[in-house]
Amino acid sequence: KDVAGSDHEVRPRPEHRMLLRHKIEENRPDFLAFTSLEAAKRFVGRRVGLGRYEESIGTTSIYVLPSTSPMADWNWTANKIHWWEFAERVRAS
Repeated sequence: KDVAGSDHEVRPRPEHRMLLRHKIEENRPDFLAFTSLEAAKRFVGRRVGLGRYEESIGTTSIYVLPSTSPMADWNWTANKIHWWEFAERVRAS
């Protein structure tokens, strides 16, 4: 069952992190992009900043991008540069 909503509405289960990691290792995408600081924090197990994450999963680069949700509009102008940097990396790959 898919789950959607704001970060405070979605309650992850402990196995979600492991399942996502397994899918990444199995499918080996070039990139994994989180559009939520909270989701990225839940996945890596600690607070993270925006931009490219210092670790990768195999050959998969991890990015933490600002949300495009209208609820996060207050944050967009100052942080949209991370989306542009991510787009450049994707185009270059």
